[in-house]
Amino acid sequence: MQFGMFFHYGWNKTSIKFMNAMDYPDYKIPEHFEILEVPKAMWAVFKASAPIGDFQKNANVSIENIWRRLPEWFQVSEYEQQANVPEFEKAYRTKSEYIDEVWIPIIKK
Repeated sequence: MQFGMFFHYGWNKTSIKFMNAMDYPDYKIPEHFEILEVPKAMWAVFKASAPIGDFQKNANVSIENIWRRLPEWFQVSEYEQQANVPEFEKAYRTKSEYIDEVWIPIIKK
């Protein structure tokens, strides 16, 4: 499965470094690929989904809406974002729906 990875280490920054990523089996990786080992972390996973055909019509299920609402969640939760661990963004589909996820590394405050 392919997914996106953010390297800005903080959802409140004004710029990001982004790469497409995938879980890669243990065999020779092409020279032009970059390998990043992600440290073990606890993750808060935020998910949005919609039936196929409705996803683009409904702004409440967009990945952008997930990012916009993160500050609200951090204000009321007992967690903060873990430093120096990238965030993940996954977008995929099943037979019946589109699914977006944002994975944020967290630690207790």
